[in-house]
Amino acid sequence: MYAIGVNVANSLQQNNKYKCNEENCGKCFNQRTDLNDHKQRVHCDEKPFVCHFNDCHKSFKTKANLRRHVVVGHRQSMCNNTHRTVMLL
Repeated sequence: MYAIGVNVANSLQQNNKYKCNEENCGKCFNQRTDLNDHKQRVHCDEKPFVCHFNDCHKSFKTKANLRRHVVVGHRQSMCNNTHRTVMLL
């Protein structure tokens, strides 16, 4: 049964066209955008998405992480200032 799982995993990896060329990584992806997202999240230290909610100024690698931060981290403030929060998202 283990051999079947290995064969399936090898088959899936062969179908992935885009391989990460970073040292010690080698992850494969079906779409170039997935590879680019992976490189941004995992291998890049740049954090271009900045929270401006109540002068927080925390920064994040992805827009999704910024959204989650605003919703979870500023929940109490959101209740008091819904319009500004909606504009951030």
